[in-house]
Amino acid sequence: MASSYVRDLERMGRSYDNIRQRVAVLRMTCRHMTSCGFVNALQNLFVHRTKPPVIRCWSGEQVLRFLRWAKEHHPNLYPAWLLQGLAGLRGWEAMFLRECDVDWDAKTIEVTETPLHRPKNLYSFRLLPVGETIMREPRWALDQRQGDRHEGCISVNPKGEPWGERERLYGPYDRFEEYLKTGLPEGVERISPKDLRKSFSTLCETELGVSGLALGSYLGHSAQGVRLRHYTDARQIEFLRREVAEKVEEWVRCGGSELFRA
Repeated sequence: MASSYVRDLERMGRSYDNIRQRVAVLRMTCRHMTSCGFVNALQNLFVHRTKPPVIRCWSGEQVLRFLRWAKEHHPNLYPAWLLQGLAGLRGWEAMFLRECDVDWDAKTIEVTETPLHRPKNLYSFRLLPVGETIMREPRWALDQRQGDRHEGCISVNPKGEPWGERERLYGPYDRFEEYLKTGLPEGVERISPKDLRKSFSTLCETELGVSGLALGSYLGHSAQGVRLRHYTDARQIEFLRREVAEKVEEWVRCGGSELFRA
């Protein structure tokens, strides 16, 4: 049964690392059952390595066109998609962001643990500077709710309610894929939910010339090398992240701000 589950994941196109993490939980469960005297449930579960997937993402202009479309057609989900596409947040980081995690005056977003989400790793806990133009959009979405803050959630589900425990795992991603089937603005092709963040990364590296070190820090990637883990001052990390925010803000102001207008 467990092997069938692994094969199903492979047929669904899940990545090797994604399947490996799921299998680790199964193996731990099997070992525990065996140690408690149950029937030997330990199975040899093999995950087939696959070729690295081809990264598909939007250009910067396509991201902005999609966000303008989302703002008009799906305002409840728009703030989360905006923060994925123009601030590089992971899907759940954006979906479960709360108003108390945002400093509107300092223009920063704190990625931290919430009742429904824990950041992926130690480096995912981070304080991100975000440009003024981008910060206006989540504020706009909150104002559109006419004072109904819904427990301070920045993004809410299509019914206008906070994401619940049952929706925590796949609700946001299922909604994304569902809405992409309903129609997209001209010149924007379908991508997967995670590709919004990949689009942000590609924009920063290829169009804005952001260094890999600065981008990795902004995205919350594990620090590469002893120097960054043990010898880099927190002020230097803040400087690197601000470099990313300033370049994205300048790009939005110069070439993309008109696409936010109705």
